[in-house]
Amino acid sequence: MPELEKPKSSNGLFGISEDHLETYQSLDERFVKNKTSTFFFEAEGESMMPLICPRDVLVVDRILAPEWGRIVVVVWDEELICKRLVREGKRIILRSENSRFADLVISNERSFVLWGVVRAVIHPLIEQEGRKR
Repeated sequence: MPELEKPKSSNGLFGISEDHLETYQSLDERFVKNKTSTFFFEAEGESMMPLICPRDVLVVDRILAPEWGRIVVVVWDEELICKRLVREGKRIILRSENSRFADLVISNERSFVLWGVVRAVIHPLIEQEGRKR
């Protein structure tokens, strides 16, 4: 039987060979730019799917400036929620990635506080022992 070549997959690694792999990559160096203002949250619910799934870990920076289109964590009626910050004309909107969920329009009638900006999302592929995805 002929010998088969090993299958190759770049998957966004741009053909990096083993000669160029670092022995250690610090997640702190990559995602935590402000140690005293960075927090980790576990996502719940389906409103931000497929971008953010239940049990994903959000890396949230309280110092990072909010910009239109960024994913933010806000206090909305005394509850922490995660949405995309959008501006349409004069309206400021908190938008879900999942189209089944309605926009939340910021107004004087609702309590709203920007808590932080999501810098990264960690999507676990293998759950901790005893936890199911």
